[in-house]
Amino acid sequence: MAWVFFMCGLGSAAYGSGGLVVCQTWRLLSQGLYVPDRQHVFTIKTSRREGAKGHRGQANRSLWPFAVVEHIDRVAICCLTWCAWVFIIIVNIHLQTKGSIMRIQAFSTGKGYVKEAMWRARRSGVARHLDTFTDRRWSEAIPIYVWVIEHDEGIFVVDTGERADAPHAPFARFEIAPEQEVGPQLAALGITPADVRAVILTHLHGDHMDGMATFANNTFLVGREEWQDTQKLSQRLIFRALGQQIPSWFQPQLVDLRPEPLGPFPRSFAVTRDGAITLVPTPGHTRGHLSVVVRDGDLSYFLAGDAAYTERHLLERQIDGVGFYPQDARRSMDQIAAYMALHPTIFLPSHDPDAGRRLRERAITTPVAAGAAYGAGKIAA
Repeated sequence: MAWVFFMCGLGSAAYGSGGLVVCQTWRLLSQGLYVPDRQHVFTIKTSRREGAKGHRGQANRSLWPFAVVEHIDRVAICCLTWCAWVFIIIVNIHLQTKGSIMRIQAFSTGKGYVKEAMWRARRSGVARHLDTFTDRRWSEAIPIYVWVIEHDEGIFVVDTGERADAPHAPFARFEIAPEQEVGPQLAALGITPADVRAVILTHLHGDHMDGMATFANNTFLVGREEWQDTQKLSQRLIFRALGQQIPSWFQPQLVDLRPEPLGPFPRSFAVTRDGAITLVPTPGHTRGHLSVVVRDGDLSYFLAGDAAYTERHLLERQIDGVGFYPQDARRSMDQIAAYMALHPTIFLPSHDPDAGRRLRERAITTPVAAGAAYGAGKIAA
């Protein structure tokens, strides 16, 4: 749109400036100040005097160029005025599109508790997974965040949180009231599902997708690898054992990452036309896990899902006790830290009790600390 206004303004400026040049040239000719043909100027002046004596026919024939010039003069001024307005419109459009992210909001769908061994892995290999069942210690209450991004192209919801009747698992339990589910909390913000352009799921674990029924008529974006894994028999059996299921109506739009690098990430997928909302691969917690990078000018918001449970997990490269791909998880954390070294970034994972404060205060994660702390909590795969 800005290009259309630019071309119109350019044409108006050319016509306006050219018209004024013509007008001023004719005025100089009429005053005898610019005389490319002195006889021609004298003839015009004589005709004007004769017209005053009653020879109006001859005067009209001689004065018609001046009438045309006066008309061109007025049109030229209008064109230059239009050009000025076009310039103002272009600047306004540029300023609006430069900051296309209007707002990011967050709320937690209740709170959860997980086994300490799930929150922070203590051992490697199979023992890491066994610990999540045998450990008797529970974590402090952790949030289950849903993110709401308001963009010029519409509202985007990242993850749908957990529901009030969520089944307890051997390694996780929840405290969620009905009014804490995603639907009522969106309504409290004045947002209905019809207002939502798309729902982005970082991965297909219950505490990130169980609120999907609220968006039965919306478009869902899910990584292709993530979706393919849920169709495997082994994954279906795990879902059934945990009391989770993907409804038959759920047919997401599968995201195929493109070879378009975003910082240290070799592939990405632009959700919006301006690329302000972009998906990047962060496998580890699951094979097809995606994170959402929201860029607002020079500042980035990194909605990390479960790529790292907290900022501290990221800085210490601490993996959880659930994921089957620990090497991928650490590689993803390295890439996130590398991105932060390039761009001021607010790190917002889904279960970090401090994420809400960082969002409100726009607190940036220090990339030096991320690099310096590498290996502090490292556990062998």
